[in-house]
Amino acid sequence: MALLYIQIYDAYHFPRDQALKNLPSSLGAFDIFIGEEKSLGQGIGSQAIIQFFEKIHFDFDYILADPDSNNLSAIKAYEKAGLKIIQEQGNIGVTWMLKKITFPQQVFERF
Repeated sequence: MALLYIQIYDAYHFPRDQALKNLPSSLGAFDIFIGEEKSLGQGIGSQAIIQFFEKIHFDFDYILADPDSNNLSAIKAYEKAGLKIIQEQGNIGVTWMLKKITFPQQVFERF
Protein backbone atom coordinates (compact mmCIF):
# COMPACT_ATOMS: atom_id res chain seq x y z
CA MET A 1 0.00 0.00 0.00
CA ALA A 2 1.33 3.44 -0.93
CA LEU A 3 1.61 6.34 1.47
CA LEU A 4 -0.45 9.24 0.08
CA TYR A 5 -1.14 12.73 1.27
CA ILE A 6 -3.76 14.96 -0.38
CA GLN A 7 -4.70 18.42 0.79
CA ILE A 8 -7.29 20.82 -0.55
CA TYR A 9 -7.51 24.54 0.09
CA ASP A 10 -9.00 27.76 -1.25
CA ALA A 11 -6.89 28.59 -4.29
CA TYR A 12 -7.19 32.32 -3.61
CA HIS A 13 -5.72 32.01 -0.10
CA PHE A 14 -2.36 30.72 -1.31
CA PRO A 15 0.01 33.17 -3.03
CA ARG A 16 1.20 32.19 -6.49
CA ASP A 17 3.81 33.56 -8.86
CA GLN A 18 1.02 34.39 -11.32
CA ALA A 19 -2.26 35.95 -10.11
CA LEU A 20 -5.36 33.82 -10.59
CA LYS A 21 -7.35 35.80 -13.16
CA ASN A 22 -10.49 34.89 -15.12
CA LEU A 23 -11.07 31.78 -13.01
CA PRO A 24 -14.19 30.79 -11.05
CA SER A 25 -14.69 32.45 -7.67
CA SER A 26 -15.44 29.10 -6.00
CA LEU A 27 -12.00 27.60 -6.67
CA GLY A 28 -10.16 25.05 -4.60
CA ALA A 29 -6.69 23.77 -5.28
CA PHE A 30 -5.05 20.55 -4.21
CA ASP A 31 -1.66 19.00 -3.66
CA ILE A 32 -0.83 15.32 -3.67
CA PHE A 33 2.27 13.64 -2.33
CA ILE A 34 3.15 9.99 -2.91
CA GLY A 35 5.60 9.08 -0.20
CA GLU A 36 7.30 6.04 -1.67
CA GLU A 37 9.36 6.27 -4.84
CA LYS A 38 8.54 2.67 -5.78
CA SER A 39 4.86 3.72 -5.98
CA LEU A 40 5.51 6.34 -8.66
CA GLY A 41 4.44 5.58 -12.23
CA GLN A 42 1.92 2.94 -11.11
CA GLY A 43 -1.26 4.96 -11.70
CA ILE A 44 -1.82 5.33 -7.96
CA GLY A 45 -1.88 9.14 -8.08
CA SER A 46 -4.63 9.45 -10.67
CA GLN A 47 -6.74 6.77 -8.95
CA ALA A 48 -6.31 8.46 -5.56
CA ILE A 49 -7.34 11.82 -7.03
CA ILE A 50 -10.41 10.32 -8.72
CA GLN A 51 -11.53 8.66 -5.48
CA PHE A 52 -10.80 11.80 -3.49
CA PHE A 53 -12.97 13.89 -5.83
CA GLU A 54 -15.76 11.27 -5.74
CA LYS A 55 -15.87 10.62 -2.00
CA ILE A 56 -14.97 13.91 -0.34
CA HIS A 57 -17.38 16.83 -0.41
CA PHE A 58 -15.77 20.25 -0.36
CA ASP A 59 -17.15 23.75 -0.70
CA PHE A 60 -15.71 24.50 -4.13
CA ASP A 61 -17.29 24.26 -7.55
CA TYR A 62 -13.95 23.92 -9.35
CA ILE A 63 -10.56 22.45 -8.53
CA LEU A 64 -7.25 23.83 -9.80
CA ALA A 65 -3.95 22.02 -10.18
CA ASP A 66 -0.83 23.93 -11.14
CA PRO A 67 1.98 21.46 -11.75
CA ASP A 68 5.38 22.40 -13.07
CA SER A 69 5.12 22.32 -16.87
CA ASN A 70 8.04 19.87 -17.02
CA ASN A 71 6.32 17.40 -14.68
CA LEU A 72 4.66 15.38 -17.43
CA SER A 73 3.84 12.50 -15.06
CA ALA A 74 1.78 14.80 -12.85
CA ILE A 75 0.06 16.41 -15.83
CA LYS A 76 -0.88 12.99 -17.24
CA ALA A 77 -2.17 11.83 -13.83
CA TYR A 78 -4.28 14.97 -13.47
CA GLU A 79 -5.67 14.51 -16.98
CA LYS A 80 -6.62 10.91 -16.13
CA ALA A 81 -8.43 12.32 -13.09
CA GLY A 82 -10.46 14.65 -15.33
CA LEU A 83 -8.56 17.92 -15.10
CA LYS A 84 -8.13 19.86 -18.33
CA ILE A 85 -5.25 22.13 -19.25
CA ILE A 86 -6.60 25.66 -19.39
CA GLN A 87 -3.46 27.75 -19.58
CA GLU A 88 0.31 27.46 -19.84
CA GLN A 89 2.15 29.95 -17.67
CA GLY A 90 5.34 29.81 -19.73
CA ASN A 91 6.97 32.73 -17.96
CA ILE A 92 6.92 30.80 -14.65
CA GLY A 93 6.91 27.21 -15.98
CA VAL A 94 3.50 26.25 -14.58
CA THR A 95 0.51 24.59 -16.24
CA TRP A 96 -2.96 25.48 -14.94
CA MET A 97 -5.46 22.63 -14.99
CA LEU A 98 -9.12 22.82 -14.00
CA LYS A 99 -11.97 20.45 -13.17
CA LYS A 100 -15.61 21.22 -12.42
CA ILE A 101 -16.72 19.31 -9.35
CA THR A 102 -20.13 17.70 -9.46
CA PHE A 103 -21.62 15.80 -6.58
CA PRO A 104 -24.30 13.15 -7.12
CA GLN A 105 -27.76 14.10 -5.97
CA GLN A 106 -28.47 12.41 -2.68
CA VAL A 107 -31.95 11.11 -2.07
CA PHE A 108 -33.10 11.06 1.53
CA GLU A 109 -36.07 9.08 2.71
CA ARG A 110 -38.65 10.88 4.78
CA PHE A 111 -39.45 9.24 8.07
